[in-house]
Amino acid sequence: MSRIAVVERSKCHPVKCGGYLCAKVCPVNRGGKDCIIQGSDNKAQISETLCIDCGICIKKCPFKAINIINLPHVLTQDPVFRYGVNKFELFRLPIPHEGKVVGLLGANGVGKTTTIGKLARRFTDHGFSVTLAAADTFRAAAIEQLEIWADRAGAQIVKHRSGADPAAVAFDAVASAKSRGIDIVIIDTAGRLHTKSNLMEELKKIKKVIGREKPSAPHEILLVVDATSGQNAINQAKIFNEAVGVTGIALTKLDGSAKGGIVLAINKELDIPVKLIGVGEAVEDLQDFDPAEFIEALFE
Repeated sequence: MSRIAVVERSKCHPVKCGGYLCAKVCPVNRGGKDCIIQGSDNKAQISETLCIDCGICIKKCPFKAINIINLPHVLTQDPVFRYGVNKFELFRLPIPHEGKVVGLLGANGVGKTTTIGKLARRFTDHGFSVTLAAADTFRAAAIEQLEIWADRAGAQIVKHRSGADPAAVAFDAVASAKSRGIDIVIIDTAGRLHTKSNLMEELKKIKKVIGREKPSAPHEILLVVDATSGQNAINQAKIFNEAVGVTGIALTKLDGSAKGGIVLAINKELDIPVKLIGVGEAVEDLQDFDPAEFIEALFE
């Protein structure tokens, strides 16, 4: 049984509230008329196919004209609704004999390496063995930083010298893990701008060589997005997705004033679910994404 917001039309006064206030606050609609639409009698009407039952419009309506009802069908057509379905399941699913490979990518300074360290710790806390691949061979001290996180997480690390071929590092890490029966390989990559075609080709190469050693890999490709990112993050996500096929978003730096609302636009346009969020510096501050809590926080 699904739930949806509905308008009690006799109480609706769109002119008095400033012009469909419910439409303006709807996180799916983002101010347009996709979710809250104008009915035949100039009253608000909620589109069932887009409503995600977040309750924001109910709280904001000054006339108490919106209520929640139960529906006999599941609203699976809206990408934002599917946030609650596409969890980061690797924490809960049995790891097959050949293991799993997770790649993280994104722009400079979004927190990829820190996210990898926290992710590795969560895996080891769940009883999985982990190998980190230090494929960011470009940034100064990137390898050393990943070594510190590997030590904290109780994970192994595969590294080459600074400036080495990132694809070779990734291949060696996957091959080593395969031969030693390691459950999870997490691959760190250098931060890159989506506008640099040579760096995007490097990502494609990494994915290709991993596939040679393990045809089903990589099993997850997470795009790390900074919560302070603006509209440019949509273009980044689009190009990264076209290059290597992004399976999910890890949203970082939510411990500040930034809300990270840009991920709603990314999800709506590209159908890429948010799977993890970073809310602080501590290891335990990497959490599963909760859609209801996130939407509520947007309007606090």
